Amino acid sequence: MTHIGGEVIKKTDPEFQILVDWVTQGAKFDNNTNLPPAQKTFGTDVFPLIQADCMGCHGNGNNTFNGGPNQAASYASAVSNTNQTAGMEDMSQLLQKAARSNNTTHGGGTLWAVGSVKYGVVRDWITDGVNQ
Repeated sequence: MTHIGGEVIKKTDPEFQILVDWVTQGAKFDNNTNLPPAQKTFGTDVFPLIQADCMGCHGNGNNTFNGGPNQAASYASAVSNTNQTAGMEDMSQLLQKAARSNNTTHGGGTLWAVGSVKYGVVRDWITDGVNQ
């Protein structure tokens, strides 16, 4: 098959055999890159979770947590409910309440179970430095 933009890689190039081997082995992404993982931010990663899962009960700052439509107020409230000590992120009240972990009660039930994707996103955000 001819590539309209010209030859991209020649069959004699060493990279061609690497590509063939990769495809033959199932073209798996092994996550072997030198790029650091993107840091989580409140606006992009955490606020949408709070809007979806917390705003029903905490939309107006009810019950000591502001999970409402105002992103700045929600950010301030979320940060005040985090433990930013390295290795202690899971002790954040924000995570403990949402996961009902460590015998913590939450009237809204379990929202982000320990080990769930959502829990991991919020935990990573805390680990990354609670970036806005």
